[in-house]
Amino acid sequence: MTELESAKKLEDYNSKTDESKLMMLNETKKRESRLAELEDKINDMTELCSQLEREKVIEMEKNIASQRIIEQVSLGNCISTVE
Repeated sequence: MTELESAKKLEDYNSKTDESKLMMLNETKKRESRLAELEDKINDMTELCSQLEREKVIEMEKNIASQRIIEQVSLGNCISTVE
């Protein structure tokens, strides 16, 4: 193999290597972009879950308060029927 042929093969190899690097860089950028999108969705879902949990606690507190009122009314009715 002549020096010219070796130089040509080396140039071809370097060119293919550069193309591969660019392809990998582009693929990495696409994946990073997709990862950022997914992280945003996860953050949104986490916030939604937190909001729903807060609402659940509020509803539970309302239910407990309603149950206490019902118990007080029932107790009041029992006392008034005894009198």
